[in-house]
Amino acid sequence: SSVMHACFYTRASESAFDYTNGSAFEVNGKITEVSHRGTYSSSYIIDVIQVGSDDVDFSASLEIEKITFFEYGDIISFTAIFEKTDDETLYLRGKNIFVSAATDDAVFYQKSEKDLKYYIHTANEYMCDRMVDMLGKNAGEFCSALILGNRTYVSSGMRLDFARIGISHLLALSGLHLSILAQTIDFILRGFLKKKYRNIVLIISCFAFAVFTGLSASVIRASIMLAVFFAADIIGEEN
Repeated sequence: SSVMHACFYTRASESAFDYTNGSAFEVNGKITEVSHRGTYSSSYIIDVIQVGSDDVDFSASLEIEKITFFEYGDIISFTAIFEKTDDETLYLRGKNIFVSAATDDAVFYQKSEKDLKYYIHTANEYMCDRMVDMLGKNAGEFCSALILGNRTYVSSGMRLDFARIGISHLLALSGLHLSILAQTIDFILRGFLKKKYRNIVLIISCFAFAVFTGLSASVIRASIMLAVFFAADIIGEEN
C-alpha cells in the first residue's frame, strides 16, 4: 500500500513536467511558503492551481524579480516559463517540488479561505516573531528553526555556517528534537499523572507537534515511532 501510494504521489507531482516545454503560461497559484523577500527579488513556494485553461495540482518554486508582499494563503496570477529543478535546487525535490519558475511580476488574485492549515501557520509565525522579539535576531532565528521548524527566519549566513561545520541537520526537525520534547513533557507531568496517562498525553503531543511544525517527513516518521514506543508501554509490552 505504501509503495503504491508513493508511486501515485510521485507521478502526480511529476505531471508538472508536461509544462516544461519552454512555453510561457498564464498561471494561478496559492502561496504555501514565503522563502525570501529581498530588495530586488522575492521567492515563494506555491501550489499551482491553474496553468492556462488546465486545472492542475502540483507544487513549484517561484522567483519574482521584484520585492513583493504576498502572504501565506494568497492566490496570485503571473506569466512564467516552467523549468525542471537544476542541480543547485535539487533539495526542493525533498519537498516534492520538481519544477521552478521565474516571472517579472505577479498580481494578487484572491484571498484564500482561512482553513485549519492557515490558522496553524499563523500561530507558528506568531510564536517565531515572539522568539525573535524576546531573544534577539540571531538567537530567535535559531530557536525558530530548532523548536518550531520554521527556517524562514534563518539567515543565509547562519545556514552557511552550520553547513561548513557539518551540523546543518540540527536546523531540520527530526527524531532528536521530538525525543527531547517528549522527555521534557514526561518529566513535567511526572508529579501529576501516572505513567499510562502520561504516555497517552505524549502520543497526542507528538502528533500535535508534527501538525504544528508543518508535517515534514522526518517529524512524521519520528512521531509514528515514538507513538509505537509509548503505546507498547501502555499495553504492557516490552519497549
